[in-house]
Amino acid sequence: MKKIMNGNKLTSVVVDSGGSFSAWAFIFADGATEIIEVESFHPTNFSDEFFKRNKLFLKEHITSPIPLFFFGAGMGKQENKEILSDFFQPYFSSMTILTDIQGLVLSLKMTDGAIAIMGTGSVLVDIADRTIRQQIGGLGHLKGDEGSAYYFGKLVLTDFFDGRLSTKQTVEIERSAAISVGREALLLDKYTTASFAKNLDKQLFLDYHKKNIKLFFQVHFDHHIQVKEATFVGSYAFFMKDLILNELQQRNIQLSECIQKPIGLFCAKFGIR
Repeated sequence: MKKIMNGNKLTSVVVDSGGSFSAWAFIFADGATEIIEVESFHPTNFSDEFFKRNKLFLKEHITSPIPLFFFGAGMGKQENKEILSDFFQPYFSSMTILTDIQGLVLSLKMTDGAIAIMGTGSVLVDIADRTIRQQIGGLGHLKGDEGSAYYFGKLVLTDFFDGRLSTKQTVEIERSAAISVGREALLLDKYTTASFAKNLDKQLFLDYHKKNIKLFFQVHFDHHIQVKEATFVGSYAFFMKDLILNELQQRNIQLSECIQKPIGLFCAKFGIR
């Protein structure tokens, strides 16, 4: 990517960092936007090698200080914000670092209701007048994450290793070289386990998707919040929209939006041109 092309100057950067990858939107003076997907900036990935790799990435794409708007999973802890702030400081003139949930609250059309993130992991927040009233879930893949791509993979792989899948389902699982590492190692690897949601035939494993989505509503919605509408965000939610709609209808909740990738939403709200 060229920083300045035919007089088109880079004016700001907007980032959406989820559990599996981060989307970097480079916004130019004429309104053009180029999006590059790289590794996730989740704090669990932080290491000397991680920062070494991404220092090269920033040096390649940022030639002069500009504003940064960063929205990421794991940014609820001040220490994580400070680590990234120190790392980004040489490259940006100003920095806004918030959680992905905070970015959604500020960017969505909906001002009152529920926001559900269902990607690699899952979390639900209840908002009123763009203020977060409560958060349910978001404790990580080892403590729940019902309704996420990871949890779908966990349900399927548990039955695979326990010998409870059909012959067709077993053959479908065995196509993946990932199972060679064994049950414990595989379930600890949230990214590989989550990838089964995308790679396995949806119809063949439809009952597992239905169970996963139903569990999300039972654990996160039922007996916790009462809302009239909800927005769902994340690739898993986007591709399971039909199952989500069924659960919403049973609870008389309207679907406000279903967004696969919120980077466009964040660019429209925060990008400086």
